[in-house]
Amino acid sequence: MGVNGVICSPIALSSDQGGETHLRKVDLIGVINLIDAAKDADVLRFVYISLSNNLDLSFPPGKGKQVIEQRLFESGIPYTILHAGDYQSQVFGAGTQPISWISIKDLARLATQSLENPAQRNAVVELGGPTVPGPHYKTALEAVTGKRV
Repeated sequence: MGVNGVICSPIALSSDQGGETHLRKVDLIGVINLIDAAKDADVLRFVYISLSNNLDLSFPPGKGKQVIEQRLFESGIPYTILHAGDYQSQVFGAGTQPISWISIKDLARLATQSLENPAQRNAVVELGGPTVPGPHYKTALEAVTGKRV
């Protein structure tokens, strides 16, 4: 008995962890190693949670996610790539880009369903609700948490 499926959703935050080198180790090298191990184990489906290609992915984690997606395409493993929202522009950017919302619970449900959904075999699926400009997100977050962000 082996592993039937993998759900991969990495994000390394660079603060206090070695900066871009740590991001590269976790978000790029670690995931590439996981793809290679999944291929060796004849995994039946690899679900990768990534960022939308509708975004400017010129920052290090965005570039890394593009490399990983290409590696997954070339691996021969049946895959599903879920392009989920724009959370990283708020972490790594100025917080002014629009955000495409999706709840963590919905994302988890979709990821697990993708393991066996034949319609999502070798598919890239864009997820998220209406975009909201970044400053509105900041205002809403401050109202909910009662803290300045």
